[in-house]
This record gives sequence, C-alpha cells and structure tokens, in this order.
Amino acid sequence: MLIDDYGWFNVGFHQPSPNPEVQTPSLDALVQAGVELDRAYIFKYCSPSRCALQTGRNPLQVNVLNDDMVVHNASDPVGGWAGAARNFTGIATKLAAAGYATHQIGKWDVGMGSNDHTPRGRGYSSSLIYFFHENDYWDDTSYFTCGADGNSTTIVDLWEHDANGTEGGARTLNNSWACSQARQGANCTYVDDLFLRRALDVIAAHDPATPLFLSLTPHGVHTPLEVPQEYLDKFSFIEDPRRRLYAAMVNHFDAMVGAVTDALKAKGMWDNLLWLGSADNGGPIYNNGSAGANNFPLRGGKGSNFEGGVRVNAWASGGLIPAAQRGRKEPGLVAAWDW
Repeated sequence: MLIDDYGWFNVGFHQPSPNPEVQTPSLDALVQAGVELDRAYIFKYCSPSRCALQTGRNPLQVNVLNDDMVVHNASDPVGGWAGAARNFTGIATKLAAAGYATHQIGKWDVGMGSNDHTPRGRGYSSSLIYFFHENDYWDDTSYFTCGADGNSTTIVDLWEHDANGTEGGARTLNNSWACSQARQGANCTYVDDLFLRRALDVIAAHDPATPLFLSLTPHGVHTPLEVPQEYLDKFSFIEDPRRRLYAAMVNHFDAMVGAVTDALKAKGMWDNLLWLGSADNGGPIYNNGSAGANNFPLRGGKGSNFEGGVRVNAWASGGLIPAAQRGRKEPGLVAAWDW
C-alpha cells in the first residue's frame, strides 16, 4: 500500500498525545499489530518513488524526474518516455512467474507511453488505475491537457484491464463531469471509494490457495483536496479549510485500511499475510501550507531532500509478522525499493 503525499505528523502513531485533528484508528491498530518502520526512506516526488517500488531499483537508476506522462524522446525507443524505461522488469512480473495472482489498483505514475508501461505490461493480471500524477476525485479528469492537433483536450484519466485481457478507458466507471466537491450527488462516486470497491472485489473473488500480490495505491491524500462531505463534517472544528480537508482525507484513507483489513480477515487470509505500507514522499508543505500536510518535527516536505521530504510513515503488518516482533518500532534503515 502506497499512500500519496502523506505527512509524517498526520498519523496517530506519531502523536505524543491524543489529537482530534488526526484520526487514524485503523492504521494505528494495523501498525500496533505489526512493526513501525521508523527510518523508512523514499524519493522526494511521486513518480520516481513509484518507479523505484515497481522495479526494485534506486530512483537514480530508473527515474528521478516527475515529468508529465506524455514526455517523449522519439530517438530513444526504450527509455524515451516518462516513468520507468520499457526494459525494466517489474515486481509483478517476477511474482506472476512464481504463481501469484497480481492486481494493481489506484494511482500508477510509472509511465503510459507504450503498452510496456502499463500495469499489464509490468506483469499485473488486472488493474484499475489513473496514469498521471493526479486526477479529480469526483469527475476523474486530469489537470493535464493534450491534443495531437495542437488543440488541448481535457483527459478523463481512469483505465482498467481485466483477467480476460479487456483493456481501455474505464468508461462505465467514471462519473459525470457534473460531479464535484460542491456537487456530491447520489450518482457520484469518490474515486478512492471506487478503488476500495475494486480491492474488496479482488479479495472476495480470490482463491486463497493461490498466492496474492495486491498493490493498492489510493489517490489520497494528494491534491486536489476533496473528500466526501460526511468525512469533512467530522472535522468542522478545524478552522483552516485546507487542514480540515486534509484531516478528513486522512480519515477517509484510514477507513479504507479498516475495510481492507476486515475483508482479509473474513476471507481467512490474514494469518499468512504480509502487508507493507509507505507514503510515496513526505507531506507537501509548499504554497504556504495550502496542500494541508504536516511533517512536524521533521524539516521540509515533498520536493525537499530534508527528512520531511524523504523520511516517511511506513510499516510491515499482517499475520506473517512473528508474534514476538509485533508492536515494535524498528530503527533500522529501509528504502522502498528494498522490497
């Protein structure tokens, strides 16, 4: 599980005392049942971190640029696109060869320039993703625009493929453009709820006799700061609107953690499970804090090489963790690509 733009201080297990602004009971329980990785490091931006995690390579070897996904150098047919080069082997390819069912759900940001760049091209047997750095949580559009004829066209960035090989835009799953943070109608599905629904479907349909590799990478808590109103209402006591939105999004992500935990236990898969989790970089504190995150007491944030940008909330949990190790805080160094 990779959480997007998650601030160091925006989790319950980093609070010195109860803090009503930080409500993460499911994640706190998950970490208490496992091991907190106190010195976990990653890259300072989204795409290099994700490329490193998928390929097992240090970002310096695979991607240090957070480029637009359509960047293209036509003279380089292997590495001439944003994301990981076409010839990198992905973790899902290795696990599929070992007999695992492999599924990718959520943000991708590892490339989209060719079939080799997609989750299917990296070894996943199914996926439901968005390709770019972010999309709108309600209408699924990307802030990026493109047009081969020179005219800009807004993209609905939502893509899926299934075990039968059907692949393309998730046209039956995206919301109407009428859906927005201000217009959360009955027919509007928050994108992380869509991803959660797919994760629960994967777990429900899975045969535990087959090993499972599920990469769940929700949109939250990356900008734009948007969240279902019921979660926002829980934090009405926070005066700053950005902090209120961010706190509500963290709480929504925590509810996802709880739902997945319950589903895995109900399926009888918990006792033989290893659940690895990490933020993809430090919380963003740029633009006068308008992105909502808090990395106290670490210096800096996303985009910075200070610890606030590269030291992240991380854990290992699940029934596979030995009983004697549960509840520990591990001080040893670990980087996301070590997995």
